[in-house]
Amino acid sequence: MPKIPQIKCGLFQFDITDYHAILGVPIGASPEQVRRQYLQITRILFPDLRKIDSEEEKQLADQLLSKLVNPAYEILFKNEEARSEHLAVLEQIGERLGQQGKAPLKSKTAQELAKAGEKGEALYQKYLNSIAKQEYQIINKALEKIALISELNLVYLMLKNGQIEGSKPRAAPAPAAAQTASPQAENNHQSQPVPQEKSPANQTASYVEPYLRRGQNFINKQDYSKAILELREALQLEPNNVDAHTLLGLAYVRQKQFGMAKVYINKALQLDPNNKMALEGKQVLDKLLEQSKTGNSSGKKSKGKRGLFGGLFGKKN
Repeated sequence: MPKIPQIKCGLFQFDITDYHAILGVPIGASPEQVRRQYLQITRILFPDLRKIDSEEEKQLADQLLSKLVNPAYEILFKNEEARSEHLAVLEQIGERLGQQGKAPLKSKTAQELAKAGEKGEALYQKYLNSIAKQEYQIINKALEKIALISELNLVYLMLKNGQIEGSKPRAAPAPAAAQTASPQAENNHQSQPVPQEKSPANQTASYVEPYLRRGQNFINKQDYSKAILELREALQLEPNNVDAHTLLGLAYVRQKQFGMAKVYINKALQLDPNNKMALEGKQVLDKLLEQSKTGNSSGKKSKGKRGLFGGLFGKKN
C-alpha cells in the first residue's frame, strides 16, 4: 500500500496538521460547513461510492481517507475542544510569523494573496473555494491541492492580523491630530510647559487596560463569552500581555474548554513564570483535568469544583 508523503509547506512546515486544508474549508469554518465538505469528499474516496479503476489509486484513496480526511473530520466537527485548541495554535503561528515579518511561500497563488491587502479575505475565499472543488477529483494530485490550500491558510492568518505588507493591521486608537496654530498662539506656546509624551509601551498599556477591566468584570458576572471577546481584543493590541492571556485562560476554564485554557495559561507562564494568578490558574486547571480523566462529574464534585477557584477571579496581578 502506498505511503502518503509528508507535506512540507504551508502550515504543515510548522509540525502541525492543517485539518482545514485537508477538508478544503476556510479557517474558522462552521461545523456544518465541515460536515458538508466531508460528505462531498467521502463520495469520491469511500470504497462503496468511488469511481476509481486503478488499483494504485484505490489504495491511495484509502490512505487519504483513513490517514487525513477522517482525522480532520474528527477534530473539526466531532470534538469542539480539540477544534478550539487547534484554532488557538493557528493564531499563535500567525502572530509568530508576523513578528518575523515574512512568510515562506512557494505557490504564485499564495504570493498573490499576500499582496492583496484589504481585499485579502474575499480573495482568500475565492481561491480556496475554487481549489477545494477540485481537491480530490484527481487522486494523485490531492496532496498538491492540500499543500496549496495550506499556503493560502498561512497567508490568511497573517493577513487577518495585519501582519503582511499591504494589509491593514488592527491598530490602537491614534492620538488626535494637532491643529495648525496661529502665529499668536505659537508665541503664547513658548511660555507654556511642554507636555511629556508617553512612550509607545505606556500608550499601548493605556489602550489595553479598559479591555482587561471589562474582561475581568464579565468574568465576575459569569458572562464568559463576552469576557473572551474583550480579552481577545486586548491581545490584538498587545499579543504578549500576561494578564490578558491569564484571564482568557481562566474564562475558558469556566466554560470547560480545558484545551483552550491550557494554551493561554501556558502562554502566560511562558511570558512570566512567576505570575501568581497564572500559577494558581494552572493548579486549578490541572485538578479539573485530573477529575475529567477519572470521570468524576457528580453534583457533589461540581460544587467542590467551584471551591477550587476560591478568590481567583476576583484578583489580578
